[in-house]
Formats: sequence, C-alpha cells, structure tokens
Amino acid sequence: MFNQQEILGIIFIFNCDMILVIDFNNITEVIMKTTKLVIGIFSMVFFFFIVLQSCATGVANAFSGNSDDLSGIAGIFLALFMLVAGIIGVATRKENKGGYFAAAFYMLAAIIGFSSLGTFADLVIWSSLSLIFAIIFIIPVFLKKKSILVSPEAPLTDKASQGTFSVAQKLTDLKKLLDDGIINEEEFAKQKAKVLDSE
Repeated sequence: MFNQQEILGIIFIFNCDMILVIDFNNITEVIMKTTKLVIGIFSMVFFFFIVLQSCATGVANAFSGNSDDLSGIAGIFLALFMLVAGIIGVATRKENKGGYFAAAFYMLAAIIGFSSLGTFADLVIWSSLSLIFAIIFIIPVFLKKKSILVSPEAPLTDKASQGTFSVAQKLTDLKKLLDDGIINEEEFAKQKAKVLDSE
C-alpha cells in the first residue's frame, strides 16, 4: 500500500464519485495559528498582572529592608519579555520564522524568572508558563509532514511521491483502493491506464 510517511496525515472522505483528501498539515497550521493568537493575547493580558505583582513584591521588599531580593525586578523583566513575545506571536502567527523569535523571548523570560526566584512566589508560575509557551511556539517545526493527494482526476503519483513507487506498487495500490470500495471499476481503469501510460 502507501508508504507510512505518505499516509500519515491523510484521511479519505467520500463525496459522490470523487475522493477528497484532507491534509492534517493544513488543519495543524490553522490550529497553530489560532493557538499562537490566543497565547499572544494571554501574554499581553498577563503582562499587567505580572507587573502589578512585581511592583507589589518590590515595595514589600523595600519596606522589609530586603534589598538583596531582586525577584520583583526579575518579574518586571519577565513581564516585558512576555509582552514582546506575545506581540511578535500575534503579528507573525502565520509564519514559522516569527514563532522562533517569540519562542526566544518566552525562553528568555523563563530563564530570567527561574534564575531570580525569591520572595515573589508566583515568579515560578510565570516562568513555567513562559517555558510552556516557548515550547508551543517551537512545535510547528516538528509537525511538518509529507502528504499525497489521491483522486480520480489526478494520477496516483504526485511530485512528492514520484519515483518512490514502482509500476507494480502503483497498480497494487489502485487494486487495494478498488477492493476497499474507495474507487469504482471505471476510476480504476482510468487510473490504471494513466499509470501504464506514464511509464
């Protein structure tokens, strides 16, 4: 049948006499764009909460004479990096390269937060959240998969899979589609003729 890499990410839906193929890569892109938008908006909102908490921590440290604790200042820097990352994430949600920059800012926020833990107890939460956001922005790199299109109007091979199937393999695949009821006899004959003519 099909190569495991090629079949991954494809689902067949039957509509009359045509086979439609939904590529999960496109669905994943839409989900990731939406996720980046939501995370970016949350980051911008969290900015205000983190700044307020950081200022409160800084004031509390000043009144208690705890001048060695810099967690309040670290919280402000973390908030700024989250704000910048959120803006970049929203502005470049349709591009992978922009996601790398947003991930870098989230990672910097996490590093600053984890390295400056002190009396600001929520800094651990905000640092962890920044780390999670960084990971989410890097995920699209690993979700790129190869897919193929199979329909009665198109030949069985496309540019992505050309050269990977022998004629016998192509005919075996067509026979399997026919046996599974995915294509009818007429479509099988058309595709078989195309495969034999192309070789």
